[in-house]
Amino acid sequence: MTEMPDSGREAIRPETATTMPATNEKSVGFLLGWPALALLTAVTCALWVTWVLVSATDTRGNDDAGILWTYARNVVEGHGLVYKPGEFVEGFSSLSYVLLLSVGMWCVQAVGAALGIGVNLKVIYWIALGINLAAWIAVIVVMFRFVNEELNARAAAVVSILLGMSPMIAYWVASGMDTPVAMLSQVLIWVWVVRLDRRVGSSKERLALYALMAAMMFSMITRAEGFLWPMLAVAWLLLRGRRKQALAAGGVFLAFAACVVAWRLWYYGYPLPNTYYAKVAGTLPERIATAWYGQSARVVFKSGLLVAVVAIFAGAVACVNEIWRLRERRFDSALAFEVTVGCAWLAYFLYVGGDVYFERPMLVLVPLGLVICARVLKPSINSLASASLVTAAGLTIILHPLWNYYRPEMARYRGDGLERVGRYLGETYPNATVALNLAGKIAYYSGLPCIDMIGLCDATVAHSQQDRPFVVGHTKRGFKYALGRKPKIVAVCPQVYTGDAWELVIDDGYTIDDMREIGYQPVALCNAVDWSIVRKVNEKLLQDMSAEEIKELVARNKFDLILFYNSKPTGDLPAVASGL
Repeated sequence: MTEMPDSGREAIRPETATTMPATNEKSVGFLLGWPALALLTAVTCALWVTWVLVSATDTRGNDDAGILWTYARNVVEGHGLVYKPGEFVEGFSSLSYVLLLSVGMWCVQAVGAALGIGVNLKVIYWIALGINLAAWIAVIVVMFRFVNEELNARAAAVVSILLGMSPMIAYWVASGMDTPVAMLSQVLIWVWVVRLDRRVGSSKERLALYALMAAMMFSMITRAEGFLWPMLAVAWLLLRGRRKQALAAGGVFLAFAACVVAWRLWYYGYPLPNTYYAKVAGTLPERIATAWYGQSARVVFKSGLLVAVVAIFAGAVACVNEIWRLRERRFDSALAFEVTVGCAWLAYFLYVGGDVYFERPMLVLVPLGLVICARVLKPSINSLASASLVTAAGLTIILHPLWNYYRPEMARYRGDGLERVGRYLGETYPNATVALNLAGKIAYYSGLPCIDMIGLCDATVAHSQQDRPFVVGHTKRGFKYALGRKPKIVAVCPQVYTGDAWELVIDDGYTIDDMREIGYQPVALCNAVDWSIVRKVNEKLLQDMSAEEIKELVARNKFDLILFYNSKPTGDLPAVASGL
């Protein structure tokens, strides 16, 4: 057994001491001289990559971020955790993120009121950006300390710098969504379950156990699937023979999860977030086929996750090889845990059918892949020169999707058109209810009560029976139901089909003529590239144009959003949808 240095720590049990990473004198010297510089470089890289993406466009945040913003706005305005005032539906995936946004928005408004300065609604994006950057920086710091403990300071510097250069993380930091905070919750569970396993029997065991419990509870309120990583951590402790620690962590987590579920039942009426009921639809073969054939190529290759995926499988091979070589079921616990959760997360991605935003839920694979690579390549980064070479190679691989995928993706959109549409509706139709299938930024910027026809923020649609083939995130639709609730405005992305002629279908087979039959007149068209709002063409108002003229206009200019208005909706529906 390796003798531990006399540093005031309690002796570690023999079976635990063999799993502790060895301390390298050179790495200690490197750590004393370079941690601040390495971390500063990593954080600077993170800020730079984020600025590159944010400055590429003047569109602030994606549409689903607006759902979180709408909940936060309603909390600050006193309506509660609701999307539409008076209707209690958990249409968000991250309670912690909504609360953080609410606190940030309230503080900014309070400061603005004290100074006599009006606060623009767009400030919510910068609050979200600040939260996301803080989460990313926290991940960088946590990973630096973790890798230094597990390997050495050079490996920690390489991993932290490459982590800070990830355009995939920067893209989701800039999105205004909760994804980086979810990544932080997963990283904290990963780091503290490994530390707990290392520290069993030492004076630091209790601290590690409490930290793991806190990370597990944080995960539960940070994502709809936030119970999965805690379950993996508890299962891992049991497999490692840490029964006492597994029961303690698992028991506290179950008690906390029961409280969260009880609160959901009391406040919303359902044990799981509404997003689960809206999104997890279709059969398992349908979902797996969609994720594998429809999304895996973009997720693995375009977003830059190829290295992480290869690293996970390489780590799995290393674990199997060690088991085979030692002829017993004992192998490095940290690497095996990382490989296990990496494979489990890939399997989860296939199980739910992928994501409407493709790589979004897979952000944690970036630090996972880097750490697994560092473990496998540790002999190659024992000198400053080799560490620099590995860093340069890693940057070359990482920066490719920045310039060839993420920045062009950001630059596609100009003018923050959904904000423009939302403000237009709020100013033009101040007392209207809006039915829409873009449920985020239009609802936030208009301030109008909205009905989500996709079902993320509507319990009736989310709990309806599936009547169409599986589509990631959008299988369930409630167009007829929404019209039955008598909205004055219908804002919908039209479906344009080509054949012998252009045919415009609004939704569920309803055409412009069907909409006019029940009193809804087209009043505006919007284009997703520059989001210009078109109300008339050649001095002719849209509502005065024939359906054929509008079809040609949509086909020629590729408009992505059409707005209908009915001052006195009745809730009646056409007997037959002529576009079927």
